[in-house]
Amino acid sequence: SKAMEYYKKAVEVGRETGNKSRLLLYLRSYGLTCIYLGNISKGIENYNQALEIAREFDDKTRESKLCRDIGYCYFVLSDFSKSLNYYNQALKIARESADTALEGSCLNGIANVYQSKDNYPESILCYEEALKLARRIGDNYTEASCLHALGSLFLKLGNYSKALGNCLLGLQVSKKYGKKMLEASCYLNIGVIYFSTGNDSKALEYIKQALKMYRAMGTKPWEGICLHN
Repeated sequence: SKAMEYYKKAVEVGRETGNKSRLLLYLRSYGLTCIYLGNISKGIENYNQALEIAREFDDKTRESKLCRDIGYCYFVLSDFSKSLNYYNQALKIARESADTALEGSCLNGIANVYQSKDNYPESILCYEEALKLARRIGDNYTEASCLHALGSLFLKLGNYSKALGNCLLGLQVSKKYGKKMLEASCYLNIGVIYFSTGNDSKALEYIKQALKMYRAMGTKPWEGICLHN
């Protein structure tokens, strides 16, 4: 793609001129473009080169963000031990730097890894911690996202009262701040919870609302899930 060619050339120029601060930015952008286009291993390669420069400059914020991004890449590749290793490095730096938003982002990533490893207690702890931080700094999207994730986890564990409580709060927050995809997902989860507890009329009401929203957003796979339910 044109973006790949552009950043590849920019990286070459950055190396030739010896401007390491620009090279770091180009490597990160090139890595991000590789990942967006599905070449995860090439993305990791560029991120690691950028990480070396960030460490050389003692740029803690960029170091933490790059470790988090590499953690995400390994998560996508289902290499959960490497993913956790990088996420934990990122989390340590974010805490030392008192960067609350970055700390929350790392905790969210770690929670996702634990969930994929079926370690639900650890996943719940991380989501709950990320939720507290999101509320503290007024990060509405992360707040709604954590509430939805917790609702989904408690639903999976058959703890319907906690699942419903988190999903209803998630619905409230996502509705208030216009996070449509999360709002629709909360409607769907609430519908499934009501169905699981034998309240078919309530289940239908919420699933229909989710279906209406997914149709309006043109998200066909989710429409199918609603219709299946």
